[in-house]
Amino acid sequence: MLDNTDAKIYILMRASINPTNEHSSQVSEIAMNKQRKWNATGAIKKQLPFESDLSAKYYEFLMRLDPLLRWEDIQPLEESIKSPKGYRLDPDVETTFGAMFPNALSELKEAEDWGDIASRLGIRYAWTRVHMHMKILRQFDDLLDKDTVVIEPGCSSGGLIHFLPEARGVKYLGVDCSPVALDVCRSIETTNKLSGKRILARANFYAFSETHLESFELNVRNTVVLFSNFLNNAKSIWSVFPCVEPAIVAAWLVSYWVRAGATVLICERCDDAQKYVKYLSDFGLWGDGATGLILDEFDTISTTAMTPENPIGDWSKSHCVIAKFHS
Repeated sequence: MLDNTDAKIYILMRASINPTNEHSSQVSEIAMNKQRKWNATGAIKKQLPFESDLSAKYYEFLMRLDPLLRWEDIQPLEESIKSPKGYRLDPDVETTFGAMFPNALSELKEAEDWGDIASRLGIRYAWTRVHMHMKILRQFDDLLDKDTVVIEPGCSSGGLIHFLPEARGVKYLGVDCSPVALDVCRSIETTNKLSGKRILARANFYAFSETHLESFELNVRNTVVLFSNFLNNAKSIWSVFPCVEPAIVAAWLVSYWVRAGATVLICERCDDAQKYVKYLSDFGLWGDGATGLILDEFDTISTTAMTPENPIGDWSKSHCVIAKFHS
């Protein structure tokens, strides 16, 4: 872990690098993460990082909503949470529009899959990310006050979106492409009678802007954008275009929100935290006075390769970085 006093502060500016094929392959490699298979057995509590009061309260919160004691207890729900609408993808869409809009079609298919996963897991999705979430909450201790707005792209059925409005009184905007996942997220809130303000928006966050925030009467200046396991997924969206380097698009996304006035917190799997943050620094389009800082790096337990057929996914250990970008 890097202490704030020892961590390298990245002074950010508008990118002076023209991405070449060599640069593109380099940033793609930096974003890669070696995952080690992990045997999910034993007591959950013994493996968790209770590093702050907020982290400890999150564990208690999940135990209240869905009490699980052992890792092997984290299984799909016996009965899926039903969405009030079907939202199934029309088969004719692929035939008619697939060649013209491959990006949109890829996003629709992914949204459909994540809707199926969310309905099979409910709040149990949070248990597959609990180690990482508790690390994030340690950093949120210093970032949040009652006027803070948290935005989480790719919130799925949620974890932190259910906890933080109740625990700290913040407004929380969850953005996801899957309407089913958002329906499940709202169902968890109403079923458990959770307090606090949660706003759900069905959108592709790459097309989201500060103008959209204004439509929800939210101010970007009081906003923390949380990218948790989101940036590395850019590859699945943009790889359909051979002329686009997904890792560079991710850097542009982070820098857009910093230029708009938000604080950006990233929590992403990566092998080398310094190189990962450096590529965001090098390829982002930054305004004056922007800085990036690594707050923590650690090995985390989570699942990957989640599919409708295997909604829990495969348990693994991987290296992870938490970094903050702001101006």
